[in-house]
Amino acid sequence: MKFKKLVGIEPLELIPSANKKLESFAETLILHEDQPSTAEEIVKRIGDADGVLVSHRSTIGKDIFGTMSKYQIHWDVLLPLFSGKR
Repeated sequence: MKFKKLVGIEPLELIPSANKKLESFAETLILHEDQPSTAEEIVKRIGDADGVLVSHRSTIGKDIFGTMSKYQIHWDVLLPLFSGKR
């Protein structure tokens, strides 16, 4: 599977070879090097991306999920994480 647009919303602190490998998974790769300061900024960074990368620093809660179309959210991956059933 290849993403049309893959966005890292914050510094991911990956090694250079990992960043290079990410390029093979997307037609367009955007990796932000600064921390978003608001939920609105996170939403803006995600934009029309069909793939989003986050680190342990940001929280993506209802305020952000509520702005996204359901087709963008992989509930089959997220629900087990929220319920503690990994």
